Amino acid sequence: MRKIKSDGFMSKKLSDMSDEELWQLFPIMLTEHQQCWEEFYEDELAVLKKALPEKQIVRIEHIGSTAVNGIWAKPIIDIIVEIVYGSDFENIRKILEDIGYICMRKREQRLSFNKGYTENGFADKVYHLHLRYAGDNDELYFRDFLKDNPNTAKEYEKLKLELWRKYEYDRDAYTDAKREFVTDYTEKAKLLYGKERYRSFIIRRLNHDEYGELEDFLYEAIFQPDEKEKAPRSIIYNPDLYAYINGFGSGQDDYCLCAELDGRLAGAVWVRNINGYGSIDEKTPEFAIAVHKEFRGRNIGTALMEDMLKLLCCEGYEQVSLSVHKENYAVKLYLETGFEIIKENEQEYIMVKRFI
Repeated sequence: MRKIKSDGFMSKKLSDMSDEELWQLFPIMLTEHQQCWEEFYEDELAVLKKALPEKQIVRIEHIGSTAVNGIWAKPIIDIIVEIVYGSDFENIRKILEDIGYICMRKREQRLSFNKGYTENGFADKVYHLHLRYAGDNDELYFRDFLKDNPNTAKEYEKLKLELWRKYEYDRDAYTDAKREFVTDYTEKAKLLYGKERYRSFIIRRLNHDEYGELEDFLYEAIFQPDEKEKAPRSIIYNPDLYAYINGFGSGQDDYCLCAELDGRLAGAVWVRNINGYGSIDEKTPEFAIAVHKEFRGRNIGTALMEDMLKLLCCEGYEQVSLSVHKENYAVKLYLETGFEIIKENEQEYIMVKRFI
């Protein structure tokens, strides 16, 4: 990026400058789309992944107009970093500052940083980083809508070019003047793509010290359509049921993924090779899944199932089986994800998902 020199500001630190002084030193500048912008993002992504604590990161994405091919943009790479709810913002802030970022704005549960702003103007590579808790990511919907709708992207480009001439030295006014357009199309994108497109939960392996949580999930996995006549929780200790979790982790075919939302376990999917209700042979592991009631309706079950099926396929399994009550709403979901009914009795289906 072109550097701007201003002797009047040379003696001041950026942190000591007023907004007006910063706008003079760093005016709005738009350029045609540059192929190097994606490379700049990938370079910085590698830096961020190396520096940030992996277990606290949900998503890092390239956002803003530089992520949309074919339209003019400020040559500044916008990056959103989503972290696990409850993570220490201040700790992440210190890490980012150690790798050259400056925290420019702090709002409730949001921090904004820049990198590449100097007392002499813009550096060759300039970044804006937006630190958020997982799920605070409207920018992803807007970006995707522009990518999928070139005519809308060109409308946005035209608006920005007009505003550039008017607000070259007033960044806040420039942003405010775009807000209605951005908000309108963000809402359209959410309706089109669904609000769970960028889910606010993370899926990970269940840790060994969390295996005790499987008792709760086993109880949730039992089909009980009548809330008023639910079996006591002690039913899970029935040997045929408890076999699904007893000594979990000791078998070579024991795998479990969980969904974490706002620091809580929302659901789990696990497989074991046991002689259970859905067992079909000695080689095929059996599938079980549950989502706590308060977290249902957020596509967590679907995501857990899809990720487990990918894991089993990568591990080389030929198929996986399950047993499901015929009245269970999950039957439709299993069919949609490729399970087939191979056996049935008066109450249940035995289903199989084949990978080869």
